[in-house]
Amino acid sequence: MAKRKTVDQKTHRELIKTLDKIFSEFIRLDAADDNGYCQCITCGSVKHWKNIHNGHFISRSKEVIRFSEINCNPQCCGCNTYGQGKWLEYENYLISIHGEEKIENLKKLARIGGGYSREQLKEMIEVYRERIKKLKIEKCL
Repeated sequence: MAKRKTVDQKTHRELIKTLDKIFSEFIRLDAADDNGYCQCITCGSVKHWKNIHNGHFISRSKEVIRFSEINCNPQCCGCNTYGQGKWLEYENYLISIHGEEKIENLKKLARIGGGYSREQLKEMIEVYRERIKKLKIEKCL
């Protein structure tokens, strides 16, 4: 049986994949109530945090905002996958929460591009692992 790679042994792509999983868990847990349920931000359906997606307003292909807490929110499978993110509803939700200027700045940042270094990714992995642990304790999940 092959040994699992440590964070230090992973390639840049593998670090992104690891952080995707951890960050998704964080976004969904953070939005969950004390019973583990969260609401889809585009249609309002309620699902257990394990059965809802981490929907990205702007595509994950824009690495600079791939792990933005503003850009990511719980979405049901119907809205995120089959509804292709329900972009207009998503944008309206974000503007109502964060204001139009902040959302326009997010879009600009996505157009500028950029990404994360290996060190930044490793640090984010540790930060979000800790935040998940705290959330699970706080919410008894």
